[in-house]
Amino acid sequence: MTSPLRSMTGFGSATLERAPTRAHIDIRTVNHRGLRINLRGQANLGVLEKELRDAVKEVIHRGNVDVTIEIIQTQPDAAAIINREVAASAVAALRDLAKQHGLANEIRPADILQVPGVLADQSHNGIAEEEWPVVIDALKQALAQVLVMREAEGEATARIFAEHITAVETFAQEVARRAPELSAQFR
Repeated sequence: MTSPLRSMTGFGSATLERAPTRAHIDIRTVNHRGLRINLRGQANLGVLEKELRDAVKEVIHRGNVDVTIEIIQTQPDAAAIINREVAASAVAALRDLAKQHGLANEIRPADILQVPGVLADQSHNGIAEEEWPVVIDALKQALAQVLVMREAEGEATARIFAEHITAVETFAQEVARRAPELSAQFR
């Protein structure tokens, strides 16, 4: 049995959450003569990188594959969200500005939160081992979507090929039917 015709272009996306981690994965594929896998998004995938690449290779055998990974802690430690050093510097700077310009010295928490760097990014640089299952499962869901899209586009291409083959066959039959009379006309 032959495998279905697949397009080289595809997209898949999956978001999977298992407290305290949410993994979001986007996969884009385009034509390429070999298999090239580009992992992006997390600064340090560590040992998980090989497992991610192997999971992609199981499903996609050819093409340029861009995998973007975003991991967010859904129940982060409040102390990790607020960068207290930056907040303290911001308060001191705001008080100095107020004093220097004769302004009221009332600083609201909302004012401090507007200062860049006070709120820490909730995504993090590495993937902890306990987060691997949610990342791998999200990757597999996104890969399944890519495969569905590539097969749907492949089926559409196969239908177009079939239509063209039918048209060529019809034309060839017409030529074969008219061949004897065309010879006489040319003479």
